[in-house]
Amino acid sequence: MGLPIGIHAGFVWGYYIINVGGLVKYSSVVGEWIIGINGNPLAGVMGWFFLGAIALFIQRK
Repeated sequence: MGLPIGIHAGFVWGYYIINVGGLVKYSSVVGEWIIGINGNPLAGVMGWFFLGAIALFIQRK
């Protein structure tokens, strides 16, 4: 149970630091369906892709 809690805490912390710190500037060059609606990384194709990659990495480990 500690691994999922730690991974979730790391994702939330990283998302907060990146957005509040202004480390990423979203542009309208790429569609929202790819990068996420309103800057939400899980609401786009790239977010689902990276979550799938992380799931495969953890499953094989």
